[in-house]
Amino acid sequence: MERFYKQYIQIGAVESVLKKQLLRRQWQFILMSLTLLLAFCYPFMMVKAAVEEFRVVGYLPDYDMVHLKHTVDFKQMTDINYFSMVPTSSGGLKFTDSGSGDQLTHLVTEAHKENVRVGVSIGGWGLSDNFSQATSEENRPHFVKGIVRFAAKYKLDTIDIDWEYPSVSEAAQFTDFMKELRVALPSKVDVTICVPSGVTADGVPSGSWEQHFTPEALAEADWINVMSYDAQSTGYPNHSPLELHEQNLTYWNQVMGGNHLDKLVIGIPFYGKALDGSVLTYQNMIAKLSEVPTRDDAEVNGTVYYFNNKETISKKTQLSIDQQALGVMIWAPTQDVELNSPRRLTDVITGTIKKNQLALDKTVFPKAKQVKTSRFKGIITWKLFFTIIMLGVLAFGLWLFSGRGNQWMPDYLGEKKVKKEKFGPMVGLLVTSLSILVLIAILFPWYVIMTLLVALAGAIVWLLKN
Repeated sequence: MERFYKQYIQIGAVESVLKKQLLRRQWQFILMSLTLLLAFCYPFMMVKAAVEEFRVVGYLPDYDMVHLKHTVDFKQMTDINYFSMVPTSSGGLKFTDSGSGDQLTHLVTEAHKENVRVGVSIGGWGLSDNFSQATSEENRPHFVKGIVRFAAKYKLDTIDIDWEYPSVSEAAQFTDFMKELRVALPSKVDVTICVPSGVTADGVPSGSWEQHFTPEALAEADWINVMSYDAQSTGYPNHSPLELHEQNLTYWNQVMGGNHLDKLVIGIPFYGKALDGSVLTYQNMIAKLSEVPTRDDAEVNGTVYYFNNKETISKKTQLSIDQQALGVMIWAPTQDVELNSPRRLTDVITGTIKKNQLALDKTVFPKAKQVKTSRFKGIITWKLFFTIIMLGVLAFGLWLFSGRGNQWMPDYLGEKKVKKEKFGPMVGLLVTSLSILVLIAILFPWYVIMTLLVALAGAIVWLLKN
């Protein structure tokens, strides 16, 4: 009888060991599955990381500064370009009659409080006549030095070159100017170029712009602002239809040699334009209409103006996000309705950005310009750094959980003797679980995190029941 009892005890002990081994293998299966899931999702999360920050650039005309306080919320912007500084024929810079140094200083002070970069736009329509002389071989060194001094004096973050437009014969001169300007400016100051719409409203190229803005010149810019408006053509009265936005992304990306969508900021107009060329700001249009238009045209005082309504602006913003462009540009945020109005167009842009779980790129002092050659640009970020560390911690936890690190466990905790064959896997389970939770928090949006936590809880309940 005693012999049978001992055999029964031995069988029970063997069953207990087998159950523990089975439980450990089940946990190993769950942990390895989660690890493989993270490894599978990692490249996709890194692509998301490459576009997780989005820019909203606003051109602010000096003659509109009076509307700044009531129409512009700096929290909704990443960049403001003060428009405009005028080049002189001798290579100097001057304010327009409606601009001043005090005006620019005030703008920089207020924008920097909200971590918004401030630049000046040099040139513009009707203000570019002296570019050719200013960038001549004789005047270019003086012109470049003057821009550098101006940027330092007013604590600027960006210099935007808005030469409208260098002729084909001036293209090489423009390229040399851009190269010298980029070298002369501190790396923390971005250089941008403003270019016209590459196509008209009917989808036909508006010119051979690569002969004016060479790929070599565009390569010197940190990003390109595209004026994707004022492109109406015969039979196509809307000067900035939805299709134009995508066509300009394609056109200017091709001009730069392809694979440069991450340097494109496509413009969105906050004004309407009539067939006779007259314009009406969105703010004034809304003031004269009884209700918000649901179409991209509206009749005001007998004149039809073509503009972008809220739905079109949301779709344009979404297009830039979907194609991994750098951002969108607004001409001009001061033409929006007042800050407390539910009819604001800027709210539509920021709302679309938030819907895509993107953040505004609000770094006041950007990093030095880097050559980017793939869509995985900018992924050497804090996310990648901590992800690599936590993957190492995860591997260490799995190693401990397998029992291979038992010999490294302490003999005693306080005065209590440690059972290493149990303590080692327990520590490994804790380390593995925590590292997986941290990796999930780093790589996934909140709704994915909640789904994984529910799945993990379900797995634990199933294990306890079985």
